[in-house]
Amino acid sequence: MAIQGVYYGLDLATVTQIRTETLTAIEAILKTGASYSIGGRQLTRANLQELQNTVMECTAAINRLAGPRARINRTFPDYSRGGRN
Repeated sequence: MAIQGVYYGLDLATVTQIRTETLTAIEAILKTGASYSIGGRQLTRANLQELQNTVMECTAAINRLAGPRARINRTFPDYSRGGRN
């Protein structure tokens, strides 16, 4: 997927929040297999590609805003707790 620059122009805090919420949605869908609501949109397992694209777009915007010293390259979910609290 080529980066479209969808989130360019937003401030760092907003883009970071969108990215965090999107990662939370991905984690919830993967753990429960259920749907998840974010920003008024109902997303399901079938939307994982769309969520991944959102994370990539946000990461590109954050990298652009934060500069070369604070690059975010990859995020890996932590399943070490096995889904238990």
